[in-house]
Amino acid sequence: MRRIFFFIFLSLYTATIFAEKSDSIKIWGHVCDAFTMHGLIDGVQVELLDKDSVLLQRQQWSLEDRTESSFTMDALRGGTYIIRVSHPEYSSLTKKFTVRSSKREKRYSIGPLKLRRLPMNSQALDEVVIKATKIKFFTRGDTVIYNANAFNLAEGSMLDAMISQLPGARLERNGQLFVNGKKVESLLLNGKDFFKGDHSVLLDNLPAYTIEDIKVYNRLSELSQRLGQKVDDGDLVMDINLKKQYQVGWLGNVEAGGGTHDRWLGRVFLTRFTPQSRVSLYATANNTHENRKPGQDGEWLPSDIGNGTSTTEKGGIDYTISDKYGLFDLEGQLNAQHTDNDNISNQATEHFQQGKTTFGRNWSKGNSQTTELYTRHRMYFRLGPERSRNSINLTVTPELNFYRANGNNRYLQAEFRQDPTVIGSAGFLQEQLQSPAIQHTLLDSLLINRVRSEQLSHATKINGGAVANLSLSVPFTGGILGISAGFDAEHLTDERHDLYRLDYSSSESAAADNRRRYFNLPSDKKHAMASIEYSHGFDEKWEWMIMPHLDYNFTQTEQENSLYRLDLLEDMASAPLGSLPSTREALLSTLDISNSYLTDNRLHDVTLSLRGRYDHVEVRKGRRYSRLRFIWDPRITMQSEEWIFTGEEQSQSSRTVWLPGMRLELLRNTPGMKHQLELIADYSQKMPSMFQLMGLRFDSDPLNVEQGNPNLRRTGIYTLLFKHSSRPKNIGMISTHVTVNIYQNALATGQFYNPENGVRTYCPQNVNGNWSTNGSVWYVTPLGKQKRFNLEMQLENQYVHSVDLTSNNEDALIRSYVKTNYLKLPLSLEYSHDKLRVGVKASAAWNHAASEREGFQNVDAADITYGLFGHWNMPWGFTLATDLNYYTRYGYSNEQMNSRDWVWNAQLSKSFLKGKLILTAVGFDLLGQLSNITYSLNAQGSMETWKNVIPRYGMLRIAYRFSKKPEKK
Repeated sequence: MRRIFFFIFLSLYTATIFAEKSDSIKIWGHVCDAFTMHGLIDGVQVELLDKDSVLLQRQQWSLEDRTESSFTMDALRGGTYIIRVSHPEYSSLTKKFTVRSSKREKRYSIGPLKLRRLPMNSQALDEVVIKATKIKFFTRGDTVIYNANAFNLAEGSMLDAMISQLPGARLERNGQLFVNGKKVESLLLNGKDFFKGDHSVLLDNLPAYTIEDIKVYNRLSELSQRLGQKVDDGDLVMDINLKKQYQVGWLGNVEAGGGTHDRWLGRVFLTRFTPQSRVSLYATANNTHENRKPGQDGEWLPSDIGNGTSTTEKGGIDYTISDKYGLFDLEGQLNAQHTDNDNISNQATEHFQQGKTTFGRNWSKGNSQTTELYTRHRMYFRLGPERSRNSINLTVTPELNFYRANGNNRYLQAEFRQDPTVIGSAGFLQEQLQSPAIQHTLLDSLLINRVRSEQLSHATKINGGAVANLSLSVPFTGGILGISAGFDAEHLTDERHDLYRLDYSSSESAAADNRRRYFNLPSDKKHAMASIEYSHGFDEKWEWMIMPHLDYNFTQTEQENSLYRLDLLEDMASAPLGSLPSTREALLSTLDISNSYLTDNRLHDVTLSLRGRYDHVEVRKGRRYSRLRFIWDPRITMQSEEWIFTGEEQSQSSRTVWLPGMRLELLRNTPGMKHQLELIADYSQKMPSMFQLMGLRFDSDPLNVEQGNPNLRRTGIYTLLFKHSSRPKNIGMISTHVTVNIYQNALATGQFYNPENGVRTYCPQNVNGNWSTNGSVWYVTPLGKQKRFNLEMQLENQYVHSVDLTSNNEDALIRSYVKTNYLKLPLSLEYSHDKLRVGVKASAAWNHAASEREGFQNVDAADITYGLFGHWNMPWGFTLATDLNYYTRYGYSNEQMNSRDWVWNAQLSKSFLKGKLILTAVGFDLLGQLSNITYSLNAQGSMETWKNVIPRYGMLRIAYRFSKKPEKK
C-alpha cells in the first residue's frame, strides 16, 4: 500500500512539473480604502501598462462577478510596468514597478493599492433605477446573496426571523444553520466571527432592520488569502452585513417580560462599532424554555418542545480589533452560563427479543444544575513586508473552559413478560411498584424485575490549551510552508452516589439485591500536536498543486474507575445519601475490586498525506465560465499505542497499526456555470479500542453486564457522495445529493438476553452487511409575475440496512436483519406583499421497518402535518403574527400513538416612539393541545415518552431598541 501511494505521488509530480512557465509571472495586488483599509470591489478598474504607458490588460469589477478585492495579472520577468487603479468615488492611483528576473519566484506582489475617497460633490452619480419588485436572492459567482429589504418581517423581528424565511436555509432549534443541506460552520457579522460557537447570541439579539444583506459563501482559507487567489473551498459561512448607518456607533436593545404560570424573561444587548473594532456584550435570563416565535415558520412539532422546565442565566462579551494597515487582527470572547433544570418523565417501552417481546415501564424525577465559563481568543499577525504582508503569518489561539454539574434523581423501572396495561392505569402501576413489597398477584406474575434507585452526582471539569500556526512564503520557490503546534490539558472530577434496590417476582428464586454505591471516576488528559504542510503550485494560476502534510498527535489519558459498596458497612445504612465513611481505611475496605480499575493510555498518531489538486477555471469577459477540479488525497496513519490496566489483575499491552485511507473528489461546472456536479469517494479504517480488546467482564450494573472481546477486527468505511446543484435564471434553485455508506466488519453490540431474570450481557462483535443510503432533492422558486409567491419543496429519503446480533441464551448469537426506510416530503407556499406575509405548510413522513426476525413487529406509519402561518403589519403601529398547525399520526400499533393535535400560537405588538419601543402580548399553545408525549421506533424496540413541559401561557413583553452614531467633528 505504501508503494502505491509513493508511485501515485511521483507520477503526479512528474506529470505536472512540466506545466511550469519559465518566462511569465503573476502580478498580485489588493485594492482598498486608504482610510479604513477595507477592500474595494464594485466599480474598480485595474489597468496594467508597460513603461511607455501602452495598455496591456484591463479588469473592470462589479458585485455580480467578484467577491474579492485582490487581483492577479500576467507579466514578463525583468520588465518595468505601470499599474493604474480608478474608481468613480476615489482619486485614481498610478504606481510604477519593476519585476525581478528570478525564475524561482512564481508571483510578484505590489502590496495594497490605497485609494483616497473624493469629496461628495466630486463623485459621479449613476442613474437611479427604481424597480417595483424586490429580488429576495441572487448569486454572484459561488456566493448566494439574500436581500434583507425584500423580506416581509413582523415589527421588532430579530435575525432569527429573517433567516427562517431565507430560501434554502434551515435553522435548527439548537442554533445550527444549514443552507441547501450544507452545514454553516460560522456565523459572521460584517465578515468577522461573532461569539464563535454560539449562534444564538446573534440570532436572538441583532434587530432585523439593521441588516443590509446576508451572504452565504465559502470563506477563503488562510492559504488562499496568502496566495491572493482561491485555491480551495474553505469553510461555509453566513455573513451578516449591516447597513452603513449602523456600522459605526452604538447599537443595542433591552427587553423584559412577565406572564402567567410565573413565566418571565429579561434580555440586554449592546454593541459598539468603529471602522477597525467591535465590542459586544449581552445578558439574558428566562424560565420560558422556548426560543421560537409565533408566525415565523409554523414549526411547532411536539418532539421539539424540549425536556422539563428550566431557568437559564447567561451572558458574555465579544470583541474584535483590526489594525488599519492589516498588521494584526485580535478577537475573543468570554461567556458564562448557569442552568437549573427540573425533569420528570414516564416511559413505556417494548423490547423486540429473539422470539418474543418484553415490556418496560420507567419513571424518573430529578433536578440538575450546570455552571460553565468559557473564554477563547485569537491573535493573528501579518509579519511580512508592506508589499507582501501575507508572506509571513502567525496565529495564536488560547482557550480555557470551566464546567460544573450537580444532579439529584430518582428512578423506578420495571420489565414485564406481557403488556402491563391489563393491570390498570400508569398511575396505579407506579403506585404498586413503588411499595416495598408487591401485593398485586397479577402484577407479580407478569413482573420479570424492578429497580428503585436514588442518585446524587457531582462533576467538575477544567480544560484549556493553545495552538500556534505559522505560515510563510518560501523564498525562490513560490510555495507556502505551514507549521502548527499546540497543547491542551483536561482535569475531571466525577463522583456519584446511589441507593440501588433490585428485586424479582416471587416466582423467581433470585434474592433481592440492595446496594449503596459510591463511584469515583476522576481522569486527566494531556494532548500535544504538531504538523507541517507545504503547498506548491506548478504554474502561475496554481491549477496544478500539491499539499503534502505530516501530522503528529500525542494523547495520554489516565482514568480511575473505582466502585465502593458502602452497603457492606453497617454504620452507613442510616447515613444520608452522599456521605462517606469517616476513615479512608473503612472506605477502601468496601472497594469492589472486580469492577474497579486504573487505566493509563498513551497514543502516538502520525499521519502522512500526499494531497494534490488540479483546478482549471475558464474565464470569459471577466467572469467564470466553467470549471473542472480534481482532488486526490492518499494518506497513511501510523498509530502506536500503549495500554496499562491495573485492576483485579494487572496487564500491560501495546500495538502499532497502519491505517491507510484515500479520498477522491471530482467537481465540474458546466459552461455558463449553469450546473455543478460533484462526486466524492472516501475510504478509511477505524480500530477497536484496546479496552474492548481486553475481554474483561464488568457487572457493576446487575441487569446490564459488559463483556469485552479480544477477537475484534478493524472496521472499513466506504463512502460515496454525489451532488448536483443548479441555479437556472428566473426559476430559483435546485439541488440534489445522494450518499451511500458501506461498513466492513462494523462494530455492533451483541446482546445475550436471559428471559428468566431480564439480565442483558453486551459484547462487541464484528458484523458485515451494514449499509445505508440517503438522498434528497430540494427546490425553491419565486412564482408570479411580480414574484410575490415563493414555493419551496424537498424530497428526503433514507434507507438503512442494519445487522445486529441477539440471543436468548448464552450459547450463540443470531444475526438479525432490519430494513428501515424513512421518506419525508415537506412543502411550503408563501405570499408576501407590502405589509402582509402569509403561508401554508404541509409535510408527510412515512416510516417503514421490516424484519424476518421472530417477534419483530413490522411498522408502516405516517406522520402528516398541515399548517398556516403569517403576520400583518397593521395601521397605527400594530403587528399581528400567528401560526396554526394540525399534527396527525397514522398506522401505529399502539392506539395512543395515533394522535391528532391542534397547536395555535399568536402575538400582537404595538410600536411607539418611531419604532424604538415595542409592546408585545404573546400567547403560546392557546388551545392547550401541544402534546408532551413523543414516540420513537428502531430495530430494537419502541418507546413512548411523557415529559413535563411548560404549560400554555400568556406573556406581556416590552422592548426598547436604540442606536447612536458618533458625533461629527
